[in-house]
Amino acid sequence: MKQLKAHLWSSAGGSEEGPLIVFIHGLGANATVWNRVLPILESDWRGGWMTIDLAGHGRSSHQEHYSIGDYASGIAAILPHEREIIVIGHSLGGVVALALNSGLYGLNVKDCFAVGIKTEWREEDYERGKQFASSPVKWFANRSAAIERYLKVSGLIGLIDLGSSEAAVGILQEGGSFRLASDPKVNDINPINFEALAKMGDAPIHLSCGDQDPVASPKGMETLGGPVHVLKRRGHYPFVEDPRGFWDYVRVAVQ
Repeated sequence: MKQLKAHLWSSAGGSEEGPLIVFIHGLGANATVWNRVLPILESDWRGGWMTIDLAGHGRSSHQEHYSIGDYASGIAAILPHEREIIVIGHSLGGVVALALNSGLYGLNVKDCFAVGIKTEWREEDYERGKQFASSPVKWFANRSAAIERYLKVSGLIGLIDLGSSEAAVGILQEGGSFRLASDPKVNDINPINFEALAKMGDAPIHLSCGDQDPVASPKGMETLGGPVHVLKRRGHYPFVEDPRGFWDYVRVAVQ
């Protein structure tokens, strides 16, 4: 495994031959959410893989502002344009995956997977995001309180152990205080025409959603223009809850 130094934090592994799977996490999280899937690829995947911390998240740099286009162009800048790409995005990352599949970024996308995208937004959802974005950084006096807050806002509470190395990536320490690693401004989400974005790409789009997802819904994701693979007894993070089951779904779809 090698870590790639760029404006965006990324890690890559697997073979340099065959398609490259690019994993993109959701809002407030980071690339460690895919850690349970990666060991499975060692024996079950013929190509390569890459995980990325989106701008303003985890170990990547913060920016003045954030948009789907900014996220997508940043990722496209560090990807090999001549190689076949399979993008797998979760929640916000799923929308970024659709953008990368749009044909606007010069990538050779073979398949596009969107997992758990919230498509049903109300005005109060956008307003709440703007309030979070404009709020000052919240500081915590101890590490465990900051980690607990990170797991709550990212939706990972109860799925990742508070003392794990994955949980630690979600926070930063400055002096004797702790804060979330993500930039509050990433919460300022602008309205998106999800259906139009999904129609722009030429590669097959594979939609999936947990039937117990509190954020997204299979019915809502159907508006993206295709059947939705319902992941039974799974919530917003099916690949964390059941990495083998999630990978089997992906592997069958790309064969």
